[in-house]
Amino acid sequence: MRLLFVTSSFARFDGDPTAAAGLGVYQLVRELGKHVSGTVITPAQEGAPETERLGGMVVQRIAPERPPGALHQSNHPSHLLRAYRVDRAMKRTARFLAPLHDVAHGHWAFPGGAAVTRLDIPSAVVCLGTDVHRYSYMPVFKSMFKNVVTRASANIAMDAGAQARIEEVSGRETYCIPNAVPLESIPLAEPASGKQIAWVGRMSPEKGPDVMVRAFALAYARDPELRLTMMGDGALMGSIRALARSLGVADAVEFRGAVHNQQVLENYADAAVVVVSSRSEGLPASSLEALAMGRPVVATDVGGLRKLLSGGGGITVPSDDPPALSDAIVQAVGRSWEPRFLRTQVEHASVAAVTRTYLDIYEEIIAKYPRKLFERAGSAPV
Repeated sequence: MRLLFVTSSFARFDGDPTAAAGLGVYQLVRELGKHVSGTVITPAQEGAPETERLGGMVVQRIAPERPPGALHQSNHPSHLLRAYRVDRAMKRTARFLAPLHDVAHGHWAFPGGAAVTRLDIPSAVVCLGTDVHRYSYMPVFKSMFKNVVTRASANIAMDAGAQARIEEVSGRETYCIPNAVPLESIPLAEPASGKQIAWVGRMSPEKGPDVMVRAFALAYARDPELRLTMMGDGALMGSIRALARSLGVADAVEFRGAVHNQQVLENYADAAVVVVSSRSEGLPASSLEALAMGRPVVATDVGGLRKLLSGGGGITVPSDDPPALSDAIVQAVGRSWEPRFLRTQVEHASVAAVTRTYLDIYEEIIAKYPRKLFERAGSAPV
């Protein structure tokens, strides 16, 4: 089998501290390269080689350079223009290479999914949280999103909520596969001894940083030894800092801003609990990585978090409810957790396990949609 893998998010190298989600994709491709051959198309980045071989997969990093942040997530005109140029370059390269491959994988609906669903080979599209919870509702992207998920040979979601939304839009059954967790590169931490709380995410309304600070203020009033570290940057940073001051907890909250993935893991190791306070979510990597490290998760009941934590990996509470979140934080900090047990809660999402599932899907759609169907129709079956 020859696989064409198109993604806008890809690490520069294994262990890249700046990669965030792209590190998981890099490790997924490396595992796929043990079983198949093919090509990865991804934007060029400073400090990354133009070409690289990961087993049977050859990585082609193409110009122009990827814009800051995720594609399409910035409204600045210069970022949008560069994002458009990246989209065009990736689509041209995908069309050129498609005849040499048996199946295509688009990671993110945009631009990867938009590129692979126009090819004359079967395509699997992985829709992540932003794809589903933002683009499928935004007027400017809604019809584009529908075109991608209806043209794909197979759609893949990360959680049950996203799965239901994709099925609603496409009218077709959708696979549900969690984010791959690189267990081999995440060390198991010793049992926590302090009262540190960790939070990571964009400072944006959907991530609920205000809910986190309000919940922490309530918990801090009950236990002044608690401390909170917030990692991430965004438009709400100034207002969240001001909120912490107004609630009298500024001295107990550390704002780290944007941090590398390795720094996130180091903060998890120091934490007694990791909190997800989102108002909307898929299945965030922060929750998976925290459990892999042996840290309990307190989370709002959104996306796939309830299912993830149902086996005893943490506590879920209603979204946008600071008092309930505060109670859960105090409960989690005061409880004894076994790190090895917490790690078992994400073993089903190991890179090796997720890779095997992807390979099964590729084989299925190759058999279901032979190349001759595409050659006759001139496009993917709808």
